[in-house]
This record gives sequence, structure tokens and C-alpha cells, in this order.
Amino acid sequence: MSDTTKIIPPPSRGGPRWIDLVLAAVAGGLLTLLLIGVLITGGLSRFAGTSASPTPASPIPSLTLQIRTAAPTTEAPSPTAARPTATPAPTRTTPAPTTPRPTNTPKPTGTP
Repeated sequence: MSDTTKIIPPPSRGGPRWIDLVLAAVAGGLLTLLLIGVLITGGLSRFAGTSASPTPASPIPSLTLQIRTAAPTTEAPSPTAARPTATPAPTRTTPAPTTPRPTNTPKPTGTP
């Protein structure tokens, strides 16, 4: 009996498919983020275990942000210091309605 199995070769690809490009971009982005993370956290020395040196490892410096809304005071205000006086808000007055004044006209006389 002879072997009649015929092997069909896969179709040739003319170039990368769009899904291959998307997957390569995602993998490259993740690799870049991992590399940046390793550089920021101090490299791979964190995973090396305990050091053989007798000095303890220094703690990782932390970043603190202070947000202030007013200027900091360096000393207590002296009692003789001039305190700022608050200016009163201007009061709004409505002007009186302007009506024409009556004029004094002479009374008409009966004779012309």
C-alpha cells in the first residue's frame, strides 16, 4: 500500500496582517513601561535579596507635595502691628425719581 496523504502548504503571506501590527505595538508599549518602571524604582537591586554589607539598605526616598493656600507665617504677629482695616462695601442708593417741578404761571386775567 502506498501513502496517499497529500500535504497542503499554507498560503503565502504578502506582509504582516493588521492584528500582528496591533499586538506588536501593545507588546512594545508594555515593555517600555516595564523598563521605565525598573529604572525609576532603582533597578533590579531590589530583587537581589539581602546585601552582604553590614550597613542596612537606605529607605527609598518619598516625594511629598505641600499645597498652601496662604503665605506661611514665620513668627507670631506682634500686638503693636497695624492690623489691616476692612473697607466697608459701598452702599448702593437708588436715586429719587426725577419729576419736573411745577412752574408758577400767572393766572389768566379775564380782560384782554
